[in-house]
Parts: sequence; structure tokens; C-alpha cells
Amino acid sequence: MDRLPTRVNKADPDYSTRREHNLALIELLRERLDLVHKGGGEKYVERHRSR
Repeated sequence: MDRLPTRVNKADPDYSTRREHNLALIELLRERLDLVHKGGGEKYVERHRSR
């Protein structure tokens, strides 16, 4: 498969800033997904079990 051409300049300071911002958002998403997979937290799991 052929690669798509890109004009992204990885040396551009804006690229680095946006990359760091997006990596932080990815980490936040992973943390929230982990919480969801655990049932929303112990408080909510216990509330569900008590019903």
C-alpha cells in the first residue's frame, strides 16, 4: 500500500505543542475508560450491588 503524502513539519513548535496536548487527552481518555470498565468506581459498584 502506498503512503499518503504529508506536509506535517515535526520540527515546528506548534506541532510539538499540539502533540503534547493530544497525548494528555489520550491519557485522560484511557483513565476514564479504565474507570468505566471498573463499573464507575467502588462507590457506584456498591450502590448497584445493594439494589
